[in-house]
Amino acid sequence: MPRTLSATAAASALAAQTAEVWLACLTISGSGLPTFRICTDTVPLETTDGTFQPYPFEADLPDDVERSPGTMEVRICNVDREVTRLLKEYEGIPQARMEIRLASQPDTVEVGPFDFTVLAAEANELTISLRLGHEEDLLNQRVPAQSYNPSNSPGLWI
Repeated sequence: MPRTLSATAAASALAAQTAEVWLACLTISGSGLPTFRICTDTVPLETTDGTFQPYPFEADLPDDVERSPGTMEVRICNVDREVTRLLKEYEGIPQARMEIRLASQPDTVEVGPFDFTVLAAEANELTISLRLGHEEDLLNQRVPAQSYNPSNSPGLWI
């Protein structure tokens, strides 16, 4: 699927050198707790959606090909244990949103948003690994989901 970038982002992507800073922004939300927003910057990123706090993490964006399962891996620094505490306190299954923004245009989402469910989380003393995806496997669902037989669709069996 082709992406539409802003003029600034396109110029930055095509330039041999640029002063633009591309930021990965991750939002984790769930019932019972406030939304947790982090970005790969050294200063807070103010947006109309809220403030993304600087926090070290790495993300492997989903492949941009057809028939991709649409999952991604995120590794978050776990040194201060704040993210671990938040994930443990969420009621239900947390939702995650990944976006790529430019530091100079924080209100413009250049890539994404990618909306996911947190499918799995593993933590050790240094990192939290999140596997993000969709609760249901959309590519392997039956279409139509209904099966047609004489009891539920008698008009087809005359």
